Amino acid sequence: ADATTPTYVWKKESIAITGATADEYAYTVDIADADASGNVGFTCEATANSVMGTATVSFSVKPQQPTITATGLPITTSGDAGTLTCSTASSGTKTYKWFEGSNEVRGETEFELVRTFGSNPSGV
Repeated sequence: ADATTPTYVWKKESIAITGATADEYAYTVDIADADASGNVGFTCEATANSVMGTATVSFSVKPQQPTITATGLPITTSGDAGTLTCSTASSGTKTYKWFEGSNEVRGETEFELVRTFGSNPSGV
């Protein structure tokens, strides 16, 4: 390319994006891209005739609130099972933690929690 043909470098959070060298760049922003404040920034650097121009844009990315659906509740008889299902419209990798009161239910990391109660049902 000659000196009058612009060259482009796209960056996400100040780090060059591999292969992003065209005058346009499309990127699907995910909550995992955001910093602790929920923000993610992109910069385009265009250079022609040894002059560089820069444009920056920032997005605020907020996760979708999860929805929890309960089936088989209330638990009234020993041996009954109740199921809680967590879903969200957020894209990307999801992680799950379930709690009974303020106590984390150890080992329960899937989108669904099934609880079968013994002779003293505590409720879900």
